[in-house]
Amino acid sequence: MENLIDAVVVTYNRLSLLKECLTALLNQKKNLAGIFVINNASTDGTTDYLEALDNPLVKVTTLSDNIGGAAGFEYGVNKAASEGNGNYVWIMDDDTIPSIGASSALLEKASLLKDNFGFLCSNVRWTDG
Repeated sequence: MENLIDAVVVTYNRLSLLKECLTALLNQKKNLAGIFVINNASTDGTTDYLEALDNPLVKVTTLSDNIGGAAGFEYGVNKAASEGNGNYVWIMDDDTIPSIGASSALLEKASLLKDNFGFLCSNVRWTDG
């Protein structure tokens, strides 16, 4: 059985960054079972953008109130765990732009560790490296 990842992205009023994040995630689609976007009641056009997306990999929930980042992640992880098809859940804010090999690296380390871990973290770098 192939290991796949469900990504959870929490967003609030950062449409340009969300677009960049989703593009980077969709470039890794061979490793992703789904992308769960939790829209924290954005008012900047994010809702319209997400409603217009036509990609079965992207599963959008638009909340009526901004419940904050931590609660947004809790909501998204629960949704991915109950509705997703991945073996792992990868969480990120809308300003996270994963490199093209990020999901492969996570799966490689999970395999190397034989799934004997509580969580894995990506190597997070600022724009200047």
